[in-house]
Amino acid sequence: MSKKIIALILALVLCFSLVACGDSGSKDTEKTPTTSANTNKDNTNNDNQQVPVDQPTKDSATIEVLNVGIEADCTNFNPWGFSGTGANLVIYSLYQPFVYAKSGEYYPGICQDWEISDDGLTFTGYMFENITDWAGNHINADDVLFSWYNGACEFYPENLDKVKECKKIDDYTVSFEFYDTINLDDMCNTVSRLYIVDQGAYEASENQFSTDP
Repeated sequence: MSKKIIALILALVLCFSLVACGDSGSKDTEKTPTTSANTNKDNTNNDNQQVPVDQPTKDSATIEVLNVGIEADCTNFNPWGFSGTGANLVIYSLYQPFVYAKSGEYYPGICQDWEISDDGLTFTGYMFENITDWAGNHINADDVLFSWYNGACEFYPENLDKVKECKKIDDYTVSFEFYDTINLDDMCNTVSRLYIVDQGAYEASENQFSTDP
């Protein structure tokens, strides 16, 4: 009997040992998919996560084309040979005159200050020294003289009936000597409609800025 009891006890111990091993293996098996599930969850979140994309802001946005509506087309962009309502609107935006004359007053254009001689015959303008055209070409007194004799007077020959001489004083000072005492009408019809261009750019143009100002 004692041997049978001992055998039974050993058998029970063996069974418990097998059960314990089975539980341990089961627990390990359960842990593995749990870890895998967590990993898959993280991967799923990463896959669905939206990566930030740089979006234009007011500071970073750039304008490549600006469309402006006007009442008529501009068919000629030459600063002196233009005509028509559309051209008037466009040319005033593309070029600056030597000086503005309006309502009995003078206003800065290419020149920032000016004076009229005591005898009333000579208008002397002192230019801004940092003026450039659209292409970045620097504008100086030589460009004013070129614009006067090779531009404005070519298209408006009557200018020569009013202005005796346009003369360079220094790199940024130009004088206009009139035949008669200067009045606002004379200024409006001569110096005030003298739009200034860079000599090199104008001479390099195939059609005198008519289509490529």
